[in-house]
Amino acid sequence: MSGRHIEAIFCDDIRNEIGNKMSFMGVYLNDMHVSDFPITIPKLCIFASVHTAIEKPFKELELVVRKDGETISSIKFEPESLVLNATSREGFAPPTRAHAGAALIFSPFQFDGPCRLDVVAITEEGELTGPKLYVTKALAPAT
Repeated sequence: MSGRHIEAIFCDDIRNEIGNKMSFMGVYLNDMHVSDFPITIPKLCIFASVHTAIEKPFKELELVVRKDGETISSIKFEPESLVLNATSREGFAPPTRAHAGAALIFSPFQFDGPCRLDVVAITEEGELTGPKLYVTKALAPAT
């Protein structure tokens, strides 16, 4: 599956802005530290995008979010939408990459204990593993 990859941003909020921009608020890198378990947070957002070479367009694509290996959300892309993301724009060089992306919003989101969230893409060639978010209890400050 060379030439294909998946990216994801875990954050507190995603905002659409003027000029076809998105802003990501409260971005988590690899870890989220919470005060205690169980805990319910008001919102958890994930923006995921999957990329491939233009010569190797996706024939099938599903974005999946898993919590400790169990699927909690998935989005299946229609083949027609995958073609649209690879089209040329007049006056510009032809694209070399095609992509598909989605924002997943969970509101509220409960954590019963420490866990790992995974984002994966399932394609006609198999599974692409994406970023992970580890949710753990914050360490008490030293006194």
